[in-house]
Amino acid sequence: GKKQSLEHRMKNGQGHLAEKHWNWKGGRTEEKRKDRLSFEARMWRELVYERDDWTCQKCYARNGNGKKIILNSHHILNFSSNKSIRFNTENGITLCKECHYEFHKKYGFTNNTQNQLDEFLNN
Repeated sequence: GKKQSLEHRMKNGQGHLAEKHWNWKGGRTEEKRKDRLSFEARMWRELVYERDDWTCQKCYARNGNGKKIILNSHHILNFSSNKSIRFNTENGITLCKECHYEFHKKYGFTNNTQNQLDEFLNN
């Protein structure tokens, strides 16, 4: 097809910026979203992985020997409900993608507790 000129692409793109975008909410970004994308969140995740030796604490899967395991850092007590301990490494555990999915399938995504995690890890 025919390529659009730079001028046309620039003009067309201006219609989707800021207040003109269909999903504009007044320049607000949810606080939780900002926190999840923050440097502190990335450091928390890395520290949890490091503490758990980059190993799923349920099935003990880890990368290596040709295996590629996707790890997730799981908040023991909910991220959204426990602002004061969001980035405390004691509130985190390393789970592989499959175990993390199974945990949330069984216990849901809200009001998670240490007892639920203990039960999940021991079964």
